[in-house]
Amino acid sequence: ALPQGRALAERRALVMSAENKRMATVVHSTNNAVVIANPQGDIEWTNPAFARITGFTFEEAKGQKLLDLRNTQNADPVAYATMQYALQNGQDVRLQVHHTQRNGEDYWVDADIQILRDTAGAPSSIVAVETDITAEKRAAETLSMALMETAALMTTVTTHSIVSEADRAGTI
Repeated sequence: ALPQGRALAERRALVMSAENKRMATVVHSTNNAVVIANPQGDIEWTNPAFARITGFTFEEAKGQKLLDLRNTQNADPVAYATMQYALQNGQDVRLQVHHTQRNGEDYWVDADIQILRDTAGAPSSIVAVETDITAEKRAAETLSMALMETAALMTTVTTHSIVSEADRAGTI
């Protein structure tokens, strides 16, 4: 019975190892930024997409507070207060957040922040998955500006146009 139990445990370990390897590959190759922090919000790990999106390398981010690293003067205070409240109260949160890259460029993310818990239910980690939505936000802003310009043009045309009728000879 002992050799069979050992063989079963070894097979399960191989399956779990393969599954962990596959999940690690996904996390490393995704276009989404992935950040893992301890329950106090200190960053412990980031994936390569985090560096690409934020401009901060893992070495620069490690040990920084999850909220402090990108809470800049351009940040939305309501979004940061929402995140801070959720994290302080052990709640998951999802929202769109305006950040500033290390080089000063603005960007937007759809952030999904989850609190992981141990078997006793206590917070063990914070995992943030952030999708860069900068292009979508800029496109929406461009569309909004175009619609406002069109509305202004239509108002001008309506207010200042003179409508007249002409016959086939062009006489008004």
